[in-house]
Amino acid sequence: MKRFVKILAVLLTLVLCGTLLVPAFAECEHVWRWAIDTPATCGATGLQHEFCANGCGAVRNEGTVIPATGEHSPVWVQDTAPGCGTAGVQHQHCTVCGQDFNLNTPIQPTGEHTWVWITDKAPTCGASGLKHQECSDCGAWNGEEGVYTTVDRQGNHTWVWVIDTPATCGVQGVQHRQCSVCGERDNEGTAVAATGEHVWDAGVVVREPSCSHSGVMKFTCTVCGNEKAVDFEDLPYDIRPADTTGDHAWNAGEVIEAPSCMRDGVVLYTCTECGKTQRQSVAKLAHQDGNGDGQCDRCGATLSNGSNAGVSVMSIWNRFIDFFTGIWNRIMSVFTGEVFR
Repeated sequence: MKRFVKILAVLLTLVLCGTLLVPAFAECEHVWRWAIDTPATCGATGLQHEFCANGCGAVRNEGTVIPATGEHSPVWVQDTAPGCGTAGVQHQHCTVCGQDFNLNTPIQPTGEHTWVWITDKAPTCGASGLKHQECSDCGAWNGEEGVYTTVDRQGNHTWVWVIDTPATCGVQGVQHRQCSVCGERDNEGTAVAATGEHVWDAGVVVREPSCSHSGVMKFTCTVCGNEKAVDFEDLPYDIRPADTTGDHAWNAGEVIEAPSCMRDGVVLYTCTECGKTQRQSVAKLAHQDGNGDGQCDRCGATLSNGSNAGVSVMSIWNRFIDFFTGIWNRIMSVFTGEVFR
């Protein structure tokens, strides 16, 4: 029994191997079909090859040429449009290869005018216009030649202001309205307000500054001639003079205390502009001993070593008083202009 089973298994194996393996190793019976690689056109050849339809992957006759079809795909192209009385021109053009043929093929006239409006006289706000219709192809008039159609006037003027005399800083100007289309005028003599903006010159100094008042510059408008005076202090910094106030104008001075050999003198100066005064000390005089008696000829002081010094107690006291009086006068003249006497 076991032997029988083994024999059966061997037979079954042989049957299966014969069924599955034999077809795999059997030769394919090719079924050939053509495949197009590059289609042929009206003016160019194409390419093709054969392949096995059983799917074995075999190919043959690669690069086989397909003859050009010679059959164009033409469309009509209009070169010149036909008119009402004139023929047009057209040709055929292949959309595949681009070849042109049947050149200068005529197109029959349409027999119908193409009317367009022609403006002979444009309308304005003040006058109507004229127009007519004519054929854009042959130029024929639509209707009786020379008979025009009226175009209604526009009706509204386009007004603009025109300056006749420009306004200045001090004088009014004159203007009028004028239509920019038809030229009609109205509102003649309308005033243009003065600008009020003067054009000033560089100015001139009409009064120099002094101790009592500021300097003054006069400016003149170069357009209308109007003038204005401006104090130095009120001028803009870019044109203001560096010195806006002047010095005192002192007179020659008046001696109110003559100098002596014992004390300084005093001179009073007065400003001729503002009246302010100031006092200045005058150095005292030296002793004089003209007769050689040892006493000053002016003050009587007893002198020693000639006329340079007094030796009496009174002389020393007077010199002490004169020294401090001179110092006091200088201090007072600086602060108050007064001198202690």
